[in-house]
Amino acid sequence: MRCARGLLLTALAGIGLMAAPGVGAPAGLGELALEGRPFAMSGTVGFELDALPFLTGGYYGSVWFGAAPWRLRAVVSGVNVPALATQPQYEHLRLDVVALIADWFFGTRAGSLAGPWVGGGLERWDNRIEPKGAPGSATFSNDVVTVGGGYVLTLRGNWYLNPWFAAHYLVGGDFDVDVGRRTYHPSRASGEVSLKLGWHF
Repeated sequence: MRCARGLLLTALAGIGLMAAPGVGAPAGLGELALEGRPFAMSGTVGFELDALPFLTGGYYGSVWFGAAPWRLRAVVSGVNVPALATQPQYEHLRLDVVALIADWFFGTRAGSLAGPWVGGGLERWDNRIEPKGAPGSATFSNDVVTVGGGYVLTLRGNWYLNPWFAAHYLVGGDFDVDVGRRTYHPSRASGEVSLKLGWHF
């Protein structure tokens, strides 16, 4: 987890440097978009909140730097996985995630970082799980490849909505986890759908 947090802090520092005036910032950074003209500039910084983690009692925060048609996102998130999405013999599955993801916009509004996008990146999951009806718990970690897509819908001012979907595949970490007298095998593949609210400079 310490290594993953270090990677995330490095990414955040890089985004901050790109956003700083006179430190490699693209021309036009910091210009505010007018209504109907969503951040059509060569570089901008934004933030997002995701509904799904908060609905599970978790948290989510993302900061991104975009230079059309590309966007680079650094993400921290915590999710309490619902019982319906947890293997029957287990409960209280908790995921704490850091991620670095690159998105590519396409279509007629790509130059404004709006409209459809696809993306992919790497994530680190630090997890906790408990056996159902028995004492004890276990912690374990996984390295994850993720791909997804969505559609940025611009609102008034600098606000936008971002409905999105993603697929995740575990490529490293712990796959045989001792939980009390049982052995938990995390699912290699999973998916999710949610809605983000974002704002940009």
